[in-house]
Amino acid sequence: MVGFDLKAFRKKYKLKQVDMAKLFGCVQGNISAIETGKKKLEEYQARIIEEKYGKEVLEEFAVCKDFKEIKAPYLVAEEEPVYKTKNPEILAGDSVTIPREVFDQIARLTETVLSQQKTIENLTSKNR
Repeated sequence: MVGFDLKAFRKKYKLKQVDMAKLFGCVQGNISAIETGKKKLEEYQARIIEEKYGKEVLEEFAVCKDFKEIKAPYLVAEEEPVYKTKNPEILAGDSVTIPREVFDQIARLTETVLSQQKTIENLTSKNR
């Protein structure tokens, strides 16, 4: 599979990463890795989505290598160095293009901040 914007798909269908992990028979960390670009959606996972949600969903959330092929909101990789985000729900139709290295750094930073936030919340609740 060229690629699939799993996060946008999940958001549209109001699914959590845990729900996707159960559907695919994997751990939640694999879903996170797919969404951050560390892993690609496997063919068997694409088939599961197609069987449950239809072929149109695969096409709607497909990630294209050629920007000219973009017809819907995607996280798109043009070859290796550039990611383009176009998601009207988040950006109101605007698009952003950033180098892959910056995208990866932002993804790691976001994961770190969210992890630290959960740790702080847990410590706060224990101290009450």
